[in-house]
Amino acid sequence: LRISSCGREDRAGPGRAQSIWVSYRDLQQLTIKCIEAPAEVKFDIFWAVSNNKLSYRDNTHAKEVLGYAPQDGVR
Repeated sequence: LRISSCGREDRAGPGRAQSIWVSYRDLQQLTIKCIEAPAEVKFDIFWAVSNNKLSYRDNTHAKEVLGYAPQDGVR
């Protein structure tokens, strides 16, 4: 699990942090989905990032394999 930008407060910081921010809620969802992943998923890498407008991290793989559906994002 590659955690992008998750700080002390549940909000994106300035600049680059707005493109790679992950909310507490989205991080919690993805962590649970990793723990409860199907048995055939032995090893994989997933980006933990919310649905940010300027994101350059691709969540497609986590969506396809785990059903990750980020609820938050910076617009």
